[in-house]
Amino acid sequence: MRKIIVFGNSGSGKSVLAKKLRPTGLAHLDLDTIAWDANPKPVRKPIDKSANMLNQFMNKHPKWVIEGCYSDLLALAAKSANEAIFMIWTLVCVLRMPRTGHGSHTNIHQKRHKIKTLIC
Repeated sequence: MRKIIVFGNSGSGKSVLAKKLRPTGLAHLDLDTIAWDANPKPVRKPIDKSANMLNQFMNKHPKWVIEGCYSDLLALAAKSANEAIFMIWTLVCVLRMPRTGHGSHTNIHQKRHKIKTLIC
């Protein structure tokens, strides 16, 4: 049975990937839904409350994909996961930059500079 955690920065595509995996029969949990209390001003739930909800989800579903960027909750889910996917949006964005200038040589140098800037 597939038990997958998908993690990475905000906007890296975690939710998009998780939703694409749902048709394969995997239950989907976005950690945002269990990490925050529903208040006008968002407040993080106590970890024990979120952990309990996470365990309920994992016990209810024999195969799942859990996605988010909360290291405390991901560490709990990782104990039961058999696959892990790390999403890196910055490299994807850089590599998909539109061509600029007259030649690809200039474009390659721009991409390398951007990658160095993002990684360093």
